Amino acid sequence: MLKLAWKYMRYYKSQTLAIFASILLTASLLSGISSLIYSSQKSELANSKNIYGDWHYYIETDKVLFDSVESGEKGEGYTLEQCGKMEIRDVVAEEFLICFIHTDETYRRMAHRDLLEGTFPEKENEIAADGFVLSNLGFSGNLGDSLRIGEKEYIVTGILKSEWAASSSGSFCERCF
Repeated sequence: MLKLAWKYMRYYKSQTLAIFASILLTASLLSGISSLIYSSQKSELANSKNIYGDWHYYIETDKVLFDSVESGEKGEGYTLEQCGKMEIRDVVAEEFLICFIHTDETYRRMAHRDLLEGTFPEKENEIAADGFVLSNLGFSGNLGDSLRIGEKEYIVTGILKSEWAASSSGSFCERCF
């Protein structure tokens, strides 16, 4: 049987080469497609981390639970690597929904909320916001200028790198109320 197959391959050389070439090209195509799918998944994951931040869980909690989580207690089968805190201090719902939040450095790093210029707020009634939020509020001044949001005046101390998502509605403040 093997002898017959060998004779057939030698007699029909062009057909045999075409079959081998088609097998080789099919294997290459399948390998290339799987490589593209894998790199697409990796790229999507990196892009999601860039847009939404490098965090995995969001928990609404009280101070006691947060302190126990932040202390770095090890659980069964997991280890907490980073813990960031975001606290909503005030909300204004006039014209736009604006949340005044206070965060720690870890949260800002995980959410990619970096300063482009200025500083983060340190005193009462100081805010830092991204350019998208400031332009929607009609602010065209410089750092240190005041901005009226709702019934209060705030001093703009910093401009943040804009979020990718269209839900940019947060302003950072130290003690807004």
